[in-house]
Amino acid sequence: MNLYLLRHGDAIPSKGTEPDSARELSDRGRGDVEGAGRLLSRLTPSITRILASPLVRAGQTAEIVKGALPGQPEVTLSPNLVPGFRRANLLQELSGLTDQCVLAIGHQPDLTGLIAHLISGASLNLEMEPGSLAALTVTTIPEVPAGRLRWLLNPALIRSLNGNH
Repeated sequence: MNLYLLRHGDAIPSKGTEPDSARELSDRGRGDVEGAGRLLSRLTPSITRILASPLVRAGQTAEIVKGALPGQPEVTLSPNLVPGFRRANLLQELSGLTDQCVLAIGHQPDLTGLIAHLISGASLNLEMEPGSLAALTVTTIPEVPAGRLRWLLNPALIRSLNGNH
């Protein structure tokens, strides 16, 4: 499976009156996510499914990316991507998919923890700032996950690859 991991875009700061789960994307976050969508739209084979955390900023990220992708793949809000998710549950969900190219949208530090688990089984010191995108090739889900990190891009590099300096 080609698994792409996208950290939701930059979100507006909490005003203290609303729950963290209700925070929306900032203008910068929307722009970064649009850039990630443009980059993902050039992939072959194309993404055929999007899984997203049910938090507002992740759902907004999913809808923006979906609009940029060929065929506008189905978006599924997954409780297995909420902050603090159990890796085993997400891996079980992924193993039930027949899609070969899946985009999962979630939060830190869970996404880098998932990358570390899939490629080494150990802890790695990785950082994914909001709007960062990673590509992995994953095999043997869920027994003994084995994966290879193909690339990890931050929003500045995504902008550069899209010709937006």
